[in-house]
Amino acid sequence: MKKVIIISPAYPLRGGIAESTELLYQEYLKKGIDCQIVSYKLQYPRFFFPGKTQIMKNSKKETYNIVSILNSINPFSWYSVSRYINFQKPDYVIFRYWNPFFSLCLGFIALFLKNTKKVGWVDNVFPHKKIPFQKIFNYFFLKKMDSFVVMSQSVKKDLKKFNSKAPIMCTFHPIYNNFGDRINQNTARHNINVTLGNKYLLFFGFIRKYKGLELLLESMSNQKIIDRNI
Repeated sequence: MKKVIIISPAYPLRGGIAESTELLYQEYLKKGIDCQIVSYKLQYPRFFFPGKTQIMKNSKKETYNIVSILNSINPFSWYSVSRYINFQKPDYVIFRYWNPFFSLCLGFIALFLKNTKKVGWVDNVFPHKKIPFQKIFNYFFLKKMDSFVVMSQSVKKDLKKFNSKAPIMCTFHPIYNNFGDRINQNTARHNINVTLGNKYLLFFGFIRKYKGLELLLESMSNQKIIDRNI
């Protein structure tokens, strides 16, 4: 039986990256592939995190094969994780990468891995908000990958600037199908205790400046939008 390890945020950590990683994990299990997620016991230092909490509670996910042993800012943890993965002897390891902040952590783990293929699942090469020495950090991690998976042509183009030899598979962003069955709109509004008859805008994810939520709200208040009864 093939064995895969995914290094990525996962339950009880919150966010879209954790959710999509867990969906990939479930797909591997459906195909009869042994899969485990190595997640973070410390993902961000508290002062880097924009929200109130980095964790969530979900009893269904407590059965997932997730080990939270990685500390993004502790080099001893990086070495321990590499030893742990080498002991597991996976056929390949998938590294979830979306910010150069994690390049040293993931790059050192990749450096010490033996007899396994290393795949970079890259959400972004360049972060939405620039950080010092981001090109150097990107080189350090991206050069250690044997192949890549990306979800847009723009990321593929950025990636080729750092590792032009490794094969890159570009595919669409998977659809999240883990939020339950579709229900009647009025029932949904009743469940979240919002007034019937009004119009609502549903926004997923953290509210950050680069996402332009304030522009969307401003546009929705435009009289032309109101007149169209959207």
